[in-house]
Amino acid sequence: MKLKILLFLFLSSCSISLIAQKSEKAILELKSAHEQISNLKDGVLLVRLFTKSKGIEAYRRKGATSQADKIERAVKSRNINIVQAFKKEYSFSQVAFFFSDESEAVKTGNFDQVTFLNDSLELDTSVKPLDFGTVFIGELSRIESVNEDTGQVGRGFSAFIIRDARFNQLKKPFPYYQRSYEGVFFINRTESTVVKKLQAKLEKFYL
Repeated sequence: MKLKILLFLFLSSCSISLIAQKSEKAILELKSAHEQISNLKDGVLLVRLFTKSKGIEAYRRKGATSQADKIERAVKSRNINIVQAFKKEYSFSQVAFFFSDESEAVKTGNFDQVTFLNDSLELDTSVKPLDFGTVFIGELSRIESVNEDTGQVGRGFSAFIIRDARFNQLKKPFPYYQRSYEGVFFINRTESTVVKKLQAKLEKFYL
């Protein structure tokens, strides 16, 4: 009987310790998320626009010019829609746009080597990198999920995702993504809808 009581007390103390550890971790994560949202509010969201340039060039080398042109037009149209969506629906922080081909320059902070883009996907001379503050990256892509046992990174659902300046996907409780439901029948959202919902999420968490 005494042994059972001791075992019960031991397990109870372990449970309390685990709960305390989890609570402490949750508090630290929440604190970090609030620091990030404040930094974003005072900083800049650099939206990466994918070009699919390698795939397009591969088609051209094969002589499939019409297919290359078709993809190029579709990519340009999508990117213009993204820029216009942010111009219309996003006001949480500064925002600027760059092509994915210049990701390395952005990642290393060499902004003088980056062509920031306007509504027509041409050079936007109004963008001043010296005024950026803390940099975050945004993109329409797929959520990354990490297998804790193997460390392998998988690709999940489509969404607009927010990353840090080193292109690391942020984590909850920060509202780091907004689902786009791309390719999902009857639910597929427009770029404007996705950005509008993202704006609302960020504002709600900030307040």
